[in-house]
Amino acid sequence: MLEVVAGIIASSDGKILIAQRGKGMGFEGKWEFPGGKVKDGEEFRSALKREIMEELELDINVGEQVYQWTYEYDFGPINFTAYSANVVGGILNTVEHMDAKWVRPVELGDYDMVPADIELAGILKGGSYEL
Repeated sequence: MLEVVAGIIASSDGKILIAQRGKGMGFEGKWEFPGGKVKDGEEFRSALKREIMEELELDINVGEQVYQWTYEYDFGPINFTAYSANVVGGILNTVEHMDAKWVRPVELGDYDMVPADIELAGILKGGSYEL
């Protein structure tokens, strides 16, 4: 099963970073919690740090696991693991994404999220998770 990590990257004022998938990517134009695929033998937190640096040029501190879920796409299931995180360095640059925004959790419903992230967006929007 494909393993994917996602970051619930929070700012000091309680906003969450979401990114808009880039041109040519699956689900182009939809919003997601940034992250990506875990390489064989790679530790999940290290994978998240690597992916955020590659895609957004941000250095993050990865915290606790927030949520884990499996989503069944038409091409097969993907196991997602989300971690809390905060930015400790770098300047936000959308290398692979069209855009990135800091949004309040209650605003997550205003964005067209990738199918796999809708469940977690609903949990965060509903306040079930303390940032």
